Amino acid sequence: MKMNRRTEITVETHEVTTIRVTDNPGVTLFCEICGVMTLHISVPDAAAMLKLKETAIFDLVQVGKIHLCEAEDSAPLVCADSILPLSSEGRQ
Repeated sequence: MKMNRRTEITVETHEVTTIRVTDNPGVTLFCEICGVMTLHISVPDAAAMLKLKETAIFDLVQVGKIHLCEAEDSAPLVCADSILPLSSEGRQ
């Protein structure tokens, strides 16, 4: 009687997200939602990092997934710590 062999292969992957902003590194501000000083970046930079449109960034702010800081003397800024989990969960 002929015996069949079966080989099972398991592949494990890991993903690392690195955020580098060289032209405009952003500003360190207090994020009221995080409760700590964090790097804040522009909305266009956040959209580019998440590969989304800027309108989608504002939609995520509305549902509380991204933190936005509106400084008096500048355009709205996004808390970089709040976009890190989105960059690794597959972006919705």
